Amino acid sequence: MTAVATGEQLSARYLGVPGERVFTLSFQPQQAARGQVLYLPPFAEEMNRCRALAAAQARQFAAAGYGCTLMDYRGTGDSDGVFEAVSLQDWLADVGLVLDDIAQRYSQPPLLWGIRSGCLLGACTAGAANASSTVTNSTAASAIGTRIAGLLMLQPVVSGRRFVRQLVRQRIAAAVERGAGETSSEDIQQRWQAGESVEIGGYQPSARLMLELEQMELTDFNLAGLPLRWLEHLGEGQDEPGLAVQRMLDTLREGGAQVELHGFAGPAIWQLNERAATPELLDVLGALYRP
Repeated sequence: MTAVATGEQLSARYLGVPGERVFTLSFQPQQAARGQVLYLPPFAEEMNRCRALAAAQARQFAAAGYGCTLMDYRGTGDSDGVFEAVSLQDWLADVGLVLDDIAQRYSQPPLLWGIRSGCLLGACTAGAANASSTVTNSTAASAIGTRIAGLLMLQPVVSGRRFVRQLVRQRIAAAVERGAGETSSEDIQQRWQAGESVEIGGYQPSARLMLELEQMELTDFNLAGLPLRWLEHLGEGQDEPGLAVQRMLDTLREGGAQVELHGFAGPAIWQLNERAATPELLDVLGALYRP
């Protein structure tokens, strides 16, 4: 199927076996591609909030000569499975499956583009592909038979533990606001440890998924030698990221990653319930990958 209005070639496909299929949508340029990009979505509602941006940037990649593949992890979007049953290991295997497909179809090592928690999956995948990775992740490593061209991280989550704690605090605050009352974060942790799924932000992730996500830390992965473009949102009147981000970038550079920092203004769409245009962000991305 070809998109006439914008010129890219679109290909929607399911990968994998029935019951475990992963949905992908590929945007390819009309001419031979300069490279390939795989988009790794963020978590839960942030995934939905970023869908319009992902599609717009995929078209922008194609216009610049890059192929871009969007994917839905199992249990999300149009892929098979249910959110209550999938694990982070399942999602890493999904990424490996799509990477293998990209390698077979296009013979080009892909850039991994993550937004928010998708950056942790990208770093885990890239680290597993590095022969000297400091983290052993057999699921990701066995699924990946191809080299990674680099990483593009948009407002990355750097600590799964802090991210999950934030989600839990938001759940408790929302329950209190409704007058429903709520148990403590420790009680939620105990329920996860017992294998019980707990509603978070209107979603019902599996206990295993949340416990695995808690263990993800950006600094755990060996990104030595990898080009890494980090895009950080800058608030009104802000010229550079905060000290915590600067320290993280220094740590990544010390570990051998080839880090570039780029700031962007405009709405923080991953936080917004209402759809918002992102021309400032698209302009920054367009300039980075312009022919």
